[in-house]
Amino acid sequence: MAEQFIDTVAEHITGAMEQQIAEDLYENWSNNNLEEGSEYAEQAFMSYASDDLKKQYNEYYGYTYDDEYYLVLSTEWDLYVAHKNKDKE
Repeated sequence: MAEQFIDTVAEHITGAMEQQIAEDLYENWSNNNLEEGSEYAEQAFMSYASDDLKKQYNEYYGYTYDDEYYLVLSTEWDLYVAHKNKDKE
């Protein structure tokens, strides 16, 4: 495959371009989530957080498995699924 133009551009320039793309993508993503409401936007943002921060978020709002905006920790998926399946019975 032939070399592409972007391969000839200095790394510091492409790095700055990548940063601009990341900022634009985040702004678009954030604005789209905000259209759904501030609670939805916050929950979408927090879905990228560590388990510790997700736990703090859930505790802050008093969320449980039954709440729409509850963030499931990576260590509790089995318990969460079992709880949801129990509700369907």
